[in-house]
Amino acid sequence: FEFSSISIRYINAFTNAHTGGMDAVDFIENVLGFKCSLPDSVLSRKVQSAKHRAFLQFQVPMGDQVVLNLGVGEVVSNGHEAIVMDISLSKNAPVAADARAAMEFLASSRNTIHDIFFEATKSIEDRLHPRGAK
Repeated sequence: FEFSSISIRYINAFTNAHTGGMDAVDFIENVLGFKCSLPDSVLSRKVQSAKHRAFLQFQVPMGDQVVLNLGVGEVVSNGHEAIVMDISLSKNAPVAADARAAMEFLASSRNTIHDIFFEATKSIEDRLHPRGAK
């Protein structure tokens, strides 16, 4: 037997405690490193006094039929505004239906997601405290 695909997903929410009060677009650009610019064809039509909200999505081929799906942007989390970073890795090819093969992919993918997250948040690592951590 085989699994037709396998994936792992991590969703991290950044609240005001993490952003230090930064505007979401500024946080996404200046801390996480993503660009949120709009073309003039859109900017010329928006209310000039209003700041735009951003939610970016990317699909990045990682090789060996693995795709990184990444979304980052403004959301409402637990009734509060937050910035979310949603990262998943999916292998869109058959994987042997045994614990070793599945865990090998999941462990490797978890490490990739972990590295991406910690490299992106290095400048605010002193503000990162996982829920329940002391």
